[in-house]
Amino acid sequence: MSQIGDALSTSLSVLRTPPGAPAFPPALQGVPVVHLAFASPQGADAAAPLLRALEAAPAPAVNSNWARADAARLAHIHLDPPNPVPALGIGRWLGPRAVDVAAEVLGTAAAPDSPVAVVEFRNLGNAAPTRDGAMTAVPGPFLLHAVGLAADAASGARTERGLAEVQATAMRADIGLAAASFADGRAAVGDGLDRSGLQRLVRIRNAVDPERRLAPSRLLAAANDA
Repeated sequence: MSQIGDALSTSLSVLRTPPGAPAFPPALQGVPVVHLAFASPQGADAAAPLLRALEAAPAPAVNSNWARADAARLAHIHLDPPNPVPALGIGRWLGPRAVDVAAEVLGTAAAPDSPVAVVEFRNLGNAAPTRDGAMTAVPGPFLLHAVGLAADAASGARTERGLAEVQATAMRADIGLAAASFADGRAAVGDGLDRSGLQRLVRIRNAVDPERRLAPSRLLAAANDA
């Protein structure tokens, strides 16, 4: 795995599918499922080390096959539901220690009574050139995304407890910043930017939308004290 360079984008998730879910084949219904997704903008050569490593792993129950993909196919690589689902989630930026906590964090979704439907790690570390701006590069090499159903108050409360467990388990790797775009079901996220970045965002909002005609983003909704 050390041979894999920056060109390969990967994500690894554990999800527990509901029994009888038509979107999944029978072998993947009602059980914990491990989902590995990867893409390479530099072609097959960049993915060769990972493909060789997978040859030594057990054969997957479902394999979408390694092949050329357009933007439409890449849009489905994370198995996001095609229609809106009542849910609550968290997104957290993690540092290099994410590899030390990954197994334990992913395991929170595998428990039979887990209210967390999906726990996902995205490997986003890269050496791409950046531009001046509030956030023009990923804050950390890994992104943690966890989500669960919130169809009513009871299921929402259960999901919140499960998400708190996920975040606590990952705390050793957490760099202290939320990934606000992945905070499903949240109106406001208070720790998605550092204070200087948030103040910069507020100044831009004040200049562009002084009359507050635009609905605030999750970051701006939490920026009253910035």
